[in-house]
Amino acid sequence: STFWNTRGDDVAWNVYFFRGPFTSPIFFNTGNAQSTVSPKIRLLPGTNLIHFAAASTQPGYVGLNLYFNGAARSGITAVAPRDGSGIFSVVAPGIGTYGLDGAELSSGTISYSLKEEPLITLSDFRIEPVGLDLVGAYQNAPDHPGDGNPDTVGSFTLTVSPGGGDAIEASIEVSEVSICWFSKTNAIYQVQYRSVATTNKWANLGGDRKGDGSKICVKDPVTSSDQERFYQIIELP
Repeated sequence: STFWNTRGDDVAWNVYFFRGPFTSPIFFNTGNAQSTVSPKIRLLPGTNLIHFAAASTQPGYVGLNLYFNGAARSGITAVAPRDGSGIFSVVAPGIGTYGLDGAELSSGTISYSLKEEPLITLSDFRIEPVGLDLVGAYQNAPDHPGDGNPDTVGSFTLTVSPGGGDAIEASIEVSEVSICWFSKTNAIYQVQYRSVATTNKWANLGGDRKGDGSKICVKDPVTSSDQERFYQIIELP
Protein backbone atom coordinates (compact mmCIF):
# COMPACT_ATOMS: atom_id res chain seq x y z
CA SER A 1 0.00 0.00 0.00
CA THR A 2 1.11 3.56 -0.66
CA PHE A 3 2.11 5.85 2.18
CA TRP A 4 3.48 9.36 2.42
CA ASN A 5 6.26 10.88 4.46
CA THR A 6 8.02 14.25 4.62
CA ARG A 7 11.38 13.12 3.22
CA GLY A 8 12.30 13.89 -0.35
CA ASP A 9 13.98 11.33 -2.57
CA ASP A 10 13.14 8.02 -0.94
CA VAL A 11 10.70 5.34 -2.07
CA ALA A 12 7.69 6.88 -0.31
CA TRP A 13 5.57 9.59 -1.87
CA ASN A 14 5.71 12.92 -0.06
CA VAL A 15 3.22 14.88 1.98
CA TYR A 16 3.59 18.68 2.08
CA PHE A 17 2.49 20.99 4.88
CA PHE A 18 1.42 24.54 4.14
CA ARG A 19 -0.26 27.61 5.55
CA GLY A 20 -2.62 29.98 3.81
CA PRO A 21 -5.65 29.08 1.65
CA PHE A 22 -5.82 25.92 -0.44
CA THR A 23 -5.83 28.00 -3.62
CA SER A 24 -2.45 29.67 -2.87
CA PRO A 25 -0.53 27.52 -0.39
CA ILE A 26 2.75 28.59 1.24
CA PHE A 27 4.60 25.32 1.87
CA PHE A 28 6.75 24.44 4.88
CA ASN A 29 8.65 21.73 2.99
CA THR A 30 9.58 21.21 -0.65
CA GLY A 31 10.56 17.55 -0.52
CA ASN A 32 12.83 18.05 -3.52
CA ALA A 33 16.12 16.27 -2.71
CA GLN A 34 15.50 16.56 1.05
CA SER A 35 16.16 12.90 1.74
CA THR A 36 16.52 13.12 5.52
CA VAL A 37 15.04 16.51 6.40
CA SER A 38 11.63 16.75 8.04
CA PRO A 39 9.85 20.09 8.26
CA LYS A 40 9.88 21.76 11.66
CA ILE A 41 6.60 23.42 12.49
CA ARG A 42 6.64 25.65 15.55
CA LEU A 43 3.54 25.24 17.68
CA LEU A 44 2.34 28.23 19.67
CA PRO A 45 0.02 28.19 22.71
CA GLY A 46 -3.58 28.05 21.58
CA THR A 47 -4.91 26.73 18.26
CA ASN A 48 -2.56 25.72 15.43
CA LEU A 49 -4.25 24.96 12.08
CA ILE A 50 -2.00 23.15 9.58
CA HIS A 51 -2.93 22.20 5.99
CA PHE A 52 -1.39 19.42 3.95
CA ALA A 53 -1.49 18.02 0.42
CA ALA A 54 -0.24 14.76 -1.09
CA ALA A 55 -0.58 13.06 -4.47
CA SER A 56 -3.35 10.48 -4.14
CA THR A 57 -3.65 6.99 -5.59
CA GLN A 58 -6.34 5.18 -3.63
CA PRO A 59 -9.58 5.77 -1.70
CA GLY A 60 -10.20 4.90 1.95
CA TYR A 61 -8.78 6.48 5.07
CA VAL A 62 -5.74 8.67 5.75
CA GLY A 63 -3.40 7.98 8.68
CA LEU A 64 -1.47 10.69 10.51
CA ASN A 65 1.67 10.19 12.61
CA LEU A 66 2.97 13.25 14.48
CA TYR A 67 6.44 13.38 16.05
CA PHE A 68 7.49 15.95 18.66
CA ASN A 69 10.85 17.37 19.73
CA GLY A 70 12.87 15.03 17.54
CA ALA A 71 11.31 11.83 18.89
CA ALA A 72 11.88 8.63 16.92
CA ARG A 73 8.37 7.33 17.67
CA SER A 74 5.08 9.01 16.89
CA GLY A 75 3.47 10.98 19.71
CA ILE A 76 -0.05 11.21 18.25
CA THR A 77 -1.59 8.82 15.73
CA ALA A 78 -5.04 9.02 14.13
CA VAL A 79 -6.97 8.07 11.00
CA ALA A 80 -9.68 10.01 9.14
CA PRO A 81 -12.02 9.15 6.25
CA ARG A 82 -11.93 11.05 2.96
CA ASP A 83 -15.54 12.26 3.20
CA GLY A 84 -14.76 15.64 4.78
CA SER A 85 -16.73 14.79 7.93
CA GLY A 86 -13.83 15.45 10.28
CA ILE A 87 -14.73 12.33 12.25
CA PHE A 88 -11.28 11.01 13.12
CA SER A 89 -10.21 8.30 15.53
CA VAL A 90 -7.05 7.09 17.22
CA VAL A 91 -5.30 3.93 16.10
CA ALA A 92 -5.01 1.11 18.60
CA PRO A 93 -1.55 1.02 20.23
CA GLY A 94 0.95 -1.15 18.43
CA ILE A 95 -0.90 -1.30 15.11
CA GLY A 96 0.96 -0.01 12.07
CA THR A 97 -0.40 3.03 10.28
CA TYR A 98 1.31 2.77 6.90
CA GLY A 99 -1.64 0.93 5.40
CA LEU A 100 -2.02 -0.87 8.73
CA ASP A 101 0.81 -3.16 7.64
CA GLY A 102 2.99 -2.54 10.68
CA ALA A 103 5.50 -0.21 9.01
CA GLU A 104 5.03 2.43 11.72
CA LEU A 105 3.67 1.59 15.17
CA SER A 106 0.98 3.89 16.47
CA SER A 107 0.88 5.72 19.77
CA GLY A 108 -2.87 5.18 20.30
CA THR A 109 -3.61 8.64 21.69
CA ILE A 110 -4.80 12.08 20.61
CA SER A 111 -2.78 13.95 23.24
CA TYR A 112 0.94 14.20 23.84
CA SER A 113 2.91 15.63 26.73
CA LEU A 114 6.02 15.11 28.75
CA LYS A 115 6.23 16.24 32.35
CA GLU A 116 6.57 20.02 32.59
CA GLU A 117 6.00 20.39 28.84
CA PRO A 118 2.89 21.71 27.06
CA LEU A 119 -0.05 19.39 26.46
CA ILE A 120 -0.63 19.01 22.70
CA THR A 121 -4.03 17.69 21.61
CA LEU A 122 -5.18 16.73 18.13
CA SER A 123 -8.55 18.52 18.17
CA ASP A 124 -9.45 18.17 14.48
CA PHE A 125 -8.27 16.08 11.50
CA ARG A 126 -10.15 16.05 8.21
CA ILE A 127 -9.73 15.39 4.51
CA GLU A 128 -11.29 18.06 2.27
CA PRO A 129 -13.01 16.80 -0.91
CA VAL A 130 -11.79 19.83 -2.89
CA GLY A 131 -10.36 18.06 -5.95
CA LEU A 132 -7.27 20.27 -6.16
CA ASP A 133 -4.00 19.29 -7.80
CA LEU A 134 -1.34 21.13 -5.76
CA VAL A 135 1.57 18.67 -5.69
CA GLY A 136 3.07 15.66 -7.40
CA ALA A 137 4.21 12.41 -5.88
CA TYR A 138 7.70 13.74 -5.17
CA GLN A 139 7.62 17.46 -5.95
CA ASN A 140 5.80 20.69 -5.21
CA ALA A 141 8.19 23.10 -6.94
CA PRO A 142 6.65 25.93 -9.03
CA ASP A 143 7.64 24.18 -12.25
CA HIS A 144 6.05 20.92 -11.07
CA PRO A 145 2.82 22.09 -9.39
CA GLY A 146 1.01 18.80 -9.81
CA ASP A 147 0.74 15.54 -11.69
CA GLY A 148 -2.65 15.97 -13.34
CA ASN A 149 -4.57 14.06 -10.66
CA PRO A 150 -6.58 15.39 -7.69
CA ASP A 151 -4.60 15.37 -4.45
CA THR A 152 -5.49 14.29 -0.96
CA VAL A 153 -5.86 17.70 0.69
CA GLY A 154 -6.72 18.20 4.32
CA SER A 155 -5.96 19.85 7.62
CA PHE A 156 -5.33 19.05 11.25
CA THR A 157 -5.60 21.24 14.33
CA LEU A 158 -3.28 20.98 17.32
CA THR A 159 -4.35 22.72 20.52
CA VAL A 160 -1.44 23.60 22.81
CA SER A 161 -2.18 24.26 26.48
CA PRO A 162 0.38 25.74 28.92
CA GLY A 163 1.22 22.51 30.72
CA GLY A 164 0.79 18.79 30.85
CA GLY A 165 -1.49 18.93 33.90
CA ASP A 166 0.85 17.01 36.20
CA ALA A 167 3.75 19.41 36.66
CA ILE A 168 4.03 20.82 40.19
CA GLU A 169 6.61 23.27 41.37
CA ALA A 170 7.31 24.87 44.74
CA SER A 171 9.59 27.75 45.63
CA ILE A 172 10.39 29.89 48.66
CA GLU A 173 9.54 33.53 48.03
CA VAL A 174 10.62 35.75 50.95
CA SER A 175 8.25 34.54 53.68
CA GLU A 176 5.82 32.31 51.81
CA VAL A 177 5.67 29.13 49.78
CA SER A 178 4.13 29.11 46.29
CA ILE A 179 2.50 25.87 45.20
CA CYS A 180 1.97 26.01 41.43
CA TRP A 181 0.61 23.60 38.84
CA PHE A 182 -0.57 23.61 35.25
CA SER A 183 -4.35 23.23 35.31
CA LYS A 184 -6.80 21.60 32.95
CA THR A 185 -9.83 23.61 31.84
CA ASN A 186 -12.88 23.14 34.14
CA ALA A 187 -11.05 20.69 36.42
CA ILE A 188 -11.47 21.31 40.18
CA TYR A 189 -8.37 21.20 42.38
CA GLN A 190 -7.67 21.22 46.11
CA VAL A 191 -4.28 22.04 47.62
CA GLN A 192 -3.49 20.12 50.81
CA TYR A 193 -0.67 20.06 53.32
CA ARG A 194 0.49 17.93 56.22
CA SER A 195 2.96 18.42 59.06
CA VAL A 196 3.59 17.40 62.63
CA ALA A 197 0.96 19.97 63.64
CA THR A 198 -1.66 18.05 61.62
CA THR A 199 -0.44 14.71 63.01
CA ASN A 200 0.76 14.06 59.44
CA LYS A 201 -2.81 13.94 58.08
CA TRP A 202 -3.65 15.93 54.97
CA ALA A 203 -5.49 19.21 55.60
CA ASN A 204 -6.98 21.57 53.02
CA LEU A 205 -5.09 24.78 52.27
CA GLY A 206 -7.86 27.22 51.41
CA GLY A 207 -10.79 26.34 49.18
CA ASP A 208 -10.91 24.46 45.93
CA ARG A 209 -9.76 26.09 42.67
CA LYS A 210 -11.24 25.72 39.19
CA GLY A 211 -8.75 25.20 36.37
CA ASP A 212 -8.78 27.28 33.18
CA GLY A 213 -5.84 25.75 31.28
CA SER A 214 -3.34 28.16 32.81
CA LYS A 215 -0.74 27.96 35.56
CA ILE A 216 -2.32 28.37 39.03
CA CYS A 217 -0.41 29.29 42.18
CA VAL A 218 -1.53 29.14 45.81
CA LYS A 219 0.59 30.89 48.43
CA ASP A 220 1.11 29.73 52.00
CA PRO A 221 2.66 32.22 54.47
CA VAL A 222 5.65 30.92 56.44
CA THR A 223 6.67 32.03 59.94
CA SER A 224 9.70 31.05 62.00
CA SER A 225 7.51 28.96 64.33
CA ASP A 226 5.87 26.88 61.59
CA GLN A 227 6.56 23.17 61.37
CA GLU A 228 7.92 21.68 58.14
CA ARG A 229 5.08 21.16 55.68
CA PHE A 230 4.52 18.83 52.74
CA TYR A 231 2.08 19.72 49.96
CA GLN A 232 -0.04 17.88 47.43
CA ILE A 233 -2.56 18.88 44.76
CA ILE A 234 -5.55 16.63 44.13
CA GLU A 235 -8.10 16.79 41.33
CA LEU A 236 -11.61 16.53 42.75
CA PRO A 237 -14.20 14.34 41.03
